Amino acid sequence: MVFELVTYSDYTPNDAHKVALEELAKQPGFRKVYFGTQVQDPKIGYWVVEWAAAEHQAKPDNSNKEFGITKSMVHVTFTQPPGVDVSKAFEAPVTEFTIATLKPGASRETLDAMLGGMHHVIATTKGALGSAHGIAEENPDQYIFTCGWEAVEDHLAALAPEASQAMIKQLQELVEVDGKHAKLQLDKLP
Repeated sequence: MVFELVTYSDYTPNDAHKVALEELAKQPGFRKVYFGTQVQDPKIGYWVVEWAAAEHQAKPDNSNKEFGITKSMVHVTFTQPPGVDVSKAFEAPVTEFTIATLKPGASRETLDAMLGGMHHVIATTKGALGSAHGIAEENPDQYIFTCGWEAVEDHLAALAPEASQAMIKQLQELVEVDGKHAKLQLDKLP
């Protein structure tokens, strides 16, 4: 399965939003959609669409101006850790989205090993409800990481210890990082 992560600016979940979701649900290969707003800036909205396969996914456009303007769209198959159920991250009270872009000359193998270690640590972290990552179809140097949290404060607390800060510093040597939090809900389409 492939996930489509769409980011909207000036997001307003209104009647046009509902109609667009209903139309989306009629598309071949559609499985489900989560939607919500960013914690840091509630005018930023997200759709996370689950497609059965890559050939079913949508193409970027700005046709949804009635409820928000498409800022970005990325497609990813979450492959790590093996056997991951990424829905746990999307169904959590808070979902972390991080895009990590590999810096020129940085080692992909080192990054993969670090991310694997992070999943292991996250699995035992207070307030963490599941994490996953994959590589963006549009850019093989972009890693999409997601983690479900009980609260933003749990994520911030997990970042505070010295060991976490050391890992973050190592990661920042390899990647440019852009991370946000969202409150998503599963759309209950008819």
